[in-house]
Amino acid sequence: MTIVLLINFFLGDYLFFLKSKAEKPKFGKPVARIGEFSVDLKGQVRRVGESENLPQIVVLTEPLFGNERIENYEFNKILFILDRAEKSELDVEKIAVYNKERIDFYLKNGIMVTVNSELDADYFISSLQIMLSRFKIEGKVPASIDYRFNKPVVKF
Repeated sequence: MTIVLLINFFLGDYLFFLKSKAEKPKFGKPVARIGEFSVDLKGQVRRVGESENLPQIVVLTEPLFGNERIENYEFNKILFILDRAEKSELDVEKIAVYNKERIDFYLKNGIMVTVNSELDADYFISSLQIMLSRFKIEGKVPASIDYRFNKPVVKF
């Protein structure tokens, strides 16, 4: 009887171990990469695949490990902005995070857009689309657009 109970006990632990190993967090569609890792909209991290061509986020942070999740408000807001930018067909090449007050988005057309973490993502994306459309019609290409002020500051 004791042997049967011990076998059941160890078998139960082993099955629990196998189940916990099988329940890896589901990784959504990757929206950016940080070094050799990609990250999805929920902040879930995994190694970057060879064919993934994603915007690069440059940020001073602790080392990342696969299958971990980044729980940071500012970082999650950046991922949200990236998702909205992709849906709006704005091509972001790189993001440089300096602090809460300065986050630079480098677009593939060479324009640098500076924001802070307090900016409303939907306002930012729609405003940027309108500005870029207007400049395209006028035949102008700005070097940078700074959204950290009440009215965006445009430099040519």
